[in-house]
Amino acid sequence: MRQKGVDNSITLEARELSSAQRRIKFPKLLPEEKSKLNLAFAKVCYVQSLPFNIYESKTMRDAISKLNPTYKPPDGKAIATELLDVAYNTFKERVDSIIHALPHLNIIGNENTNINHTRIFNISIHTDHGAVHWLSEDIGHEQMTSMNIATKFHHWMYESRTESSETSTAAVQTPVRQ
Repeated sequence: MRQKGVDNSITLEARELSSAQRRIKFPKLLPEEKSKLNLAFAKVCYVQSLPFNIYESKTMRDAISKLNPTYKPPDGKAIATELLDVAYNTFKERVDSIIHALPHLNIIGNENTNINHTRIFNISIHTDHGAVHWLSEDIGHEQMTSMNIATKFHHWMYESRTESSETSTAAVQTPVRQ
């Protein structure tokens, strides 16, 4: 079968070489994949308490490049801003769903000062999955008596359940225990 063009020894040899050549496949990264990777790498920083600029080091970039040369990890600014918001909301939804499914609440609270020497009240809730930090609130000069703690906790739980029902149409809400 004759192909278009001139058939001579040079064109026949060129055709034979080009058909034997291997095509180079360049790695591709879809925008959705990049977003998922960025969030996954940001979560590593949050969960493991690593510095937000860890992926800016040459050693880390080289290691990540070996996994996928087209992927450039997020910088510290991205991890500290938009990725932080997305990860926080993801973790918060997970924690809230665990808490709302509990038949009883085992509450752990402590009063402390934060890095700015502001008085805060921390609440953690012990679950079958372990203890989860649920809330930190600036309490200023308010005394945290048992009655104040109970009142505040009731308010926090009601507020959390109200926000949750507004943002999740699939959530089944249970009434706040008195």
